[in-house]
Amino acid sequence: MAASPIDNADGPLAITVKVDGSAIADEYQIASVNVDLGVGRIPEAQLVLTTGSIAENEFPASDGDDFKIGKDIAIAAAYGSGSDQELFKGLIVSVRMRIMRGAPKLEIGCIDKAAKLTHTRKSAQYAQKKDSDVMSEIISDAGLTADVTATTDIARDIVRYACTDWGYLRSIADRSGHILTIADGTVTSAPPDDSASAVLTVTLGMDMISFDSTVGAQSSLNAAKATAWDSSAVDVVSETGTDPAAGQWGTYKPSDLAKVLGSREHAISTATEIPSADLKTAADARTMRTAHAAIQGNCVFQGSGLAVPGATIELKGLGDRFGGTALIGGVKQRIDEGGWTTEVLLGLPDTWNVDSGVFAGESAASLASPIHGLQVGKVMQLDEDPDSKLRIKVSLPLVADPAPEVWARYAQPYASNTAGIQFMPEIDDEVLVGFLNADPNAPIVLGSLHNGTNAQVNTPTADNYIKGIYTKEAMKLEFDEEKKIITLETPGGHKLTMDDDAKTVTLEDLTGNKLEMAESGITMSSPGDISLSADGAIDIAATGDASVSGMNVNAEAQTGLTAKGSASAEISSGGQTTVKGSIVMIN
Repeated sequence: MAASPIDNADGPLAITVKVDGSAIADEYQIASVNVDLGVGRIPEAQLVLTTGSIAENEFPASDGDDFKIGKDIAIAAAYGSGSDQELFKGLIVSVRMRIMRGAPKLEIGCIDKAAKLTHTRKSAQYAQKKDSDVMSEIISDAGLTADVTATTDIARDIVRYACTDWGYLRSIADRSGHILTIADGTVTSAPPDDSASAVLTVTLGMDMISFDSTVGAQSSLNAAKATAWDSSAVDVVSETGTDPAAGQWGTYKPSDLAKVLGSREHAISTATEIPSADLKTAADARTMRTAHAAIQGNCVFQGSGLAVPGATIELKGLGDRFGGTALIGGVKQRIDEGGWTTEVLLGLPDTWNVDSGVFAGESAASLASPIHGLQVGKVMQLDEDPDSKLRIKVSLPLVADPAPEVWARYAQPYASNTAGIQFMPEIDDEVLVGFLNADPNAPIVLGSLHNGTNAQVNTPTADNYIKGIYTKEAMKLEFDEEKKIITLETPGGHKLTMDDDAKTVTLEDLTGNKLEMAESGITMSSPGDISLSADGAIDIAATGDASVSGMNVNAEAQTGLTAKGSASAEISSGGQTTVKGSIVMIN
């Protein structure tokens, strides 16, 4: 059995406050100390001093440098001749003077150094990192100590958008099934362990001052189900959280509580392509959280520095339903009027840091910091998608500096198996990027943008008659909606024109050959020869006149030649005329 808070608690209470490593002067009378610690919260403390003279208008505590904002501060307490029990270490971040009923008091606000992770929103990209790698990097970059248990996810490119370091750490911890605790600038991320040995044993009727806890079924869920999209299989992939083992606090099993209101599941649905193993981790994390929220409460006892968030405490004398070993979710230390009490908050809330309102769905499925709206992108690469998913690489210059480079799917008007419309953008083109379910790790290129550098082929006009498709090598398909003309043209000069206005269809090539079909007839012209050949017959007929002219006209038949006129026929020559045949018959 763990120690009781009243063990070695005889004798007067002594409070030790050190600023920048040195104990404060005895002249400062400590009125009260309040320390607030919790899972997923930055530790805070308030030290209240009764100091100063109203009659002499002297306030040495506020005017001097002993409690100057920015200094290190440490607070500890001890009973009698016992050893100091550390309650808080951090920085002085505020001072407040209050004078009420003739008693000047100086309230000194303190917070852990990890507060530097808050308030400032940032965007970044983490290349080929696991969640635990990202957490360690963020914590270390802030000059803090990282104690992060390795996560089981697969290393990948991760985009973070517009959230604080602390908010992002909490969201990663939530989806990884971890809890965050902080002590003296060390940030710890690890799965909750309610099977760990208790740091204290508190017993009703002996050292327990008060107890208030509730076990309920309303927020108890059967499990969590995570669903994502697999573009290779063109199908959904799903994973369901595993029911965690029953804890050591109380006798109700989370699975039994979940049955009271029916088999309900927390649904996580994202269009981001997430490996099954990572989906499983997220589903397990949600299921674990609802189990740790099934029984919650608080317990107050004589002050002890052994109680810390993330540890466990043994509760005795409360019967089977509320007795056992509980996870400590928060600790409040209170010292005033010569007394010291500790209140521990038991259990964990069932929500994640990124959960939204009651009726709104979770942006990015609560698995990432959401990015709302559209972003401008720049095309970096069209080939060699590392996952062979037909994506293109784009940079997002407005998301962070340096710009994250992500592999994005490219939306086309028509995309089917071995069929579709394929117009890929060019390298360095400006494109418009959207995000499935507001997840920065699920980018989609929606289209390309003309701009001051990449100008349009035709300057737009108010009537907007000219439409077209123009390639970078000057191949053109153009539509003139005013004159109803369609033109297909290559840069070398091949050209097909279908013209409703002139009522013509014209085919031209780069050598000057031309075929024109018009209302008056068909015209074929060439700067060279025109040859007609057929494996079968060639039949030329006209209802009007037919003419053949040339420098020399030759008509040769392999078998027979017939020249016939229904009314008349004439063979003439300005020179010699020759008629030959084995038999010549002239009627």
